[in-house]
Amino acid sequence: MEVIVQCEYEEHMTFPAINNAGDYFAAQSLDLPTPRFIDLVTMAFGIAHTDENYHVPLVVSPWSYSTYRGS
Repeated sequence: MEVIVQCEYEEHMTFPAINNAGDYFAAQSLDLPTPRFIDLVTMAFGIAHTDENYHVPLVVSPWSYSTYRGS
């Protein structure tokens, strides 16, 4: 999956990210309903400590998704 929206870095801000999960799963030849239950997954995460690394994984299936701050 690719991130559709990116923004320039500014100190102490919120970053938006939109993942096109529906198209990803459709490309895997999965039998999906119309309309798709999960299509676009929108996340917004904040950067509070600019001296730290941030890893924000997205765990997604055609039926659910979850995200968290990884290590």
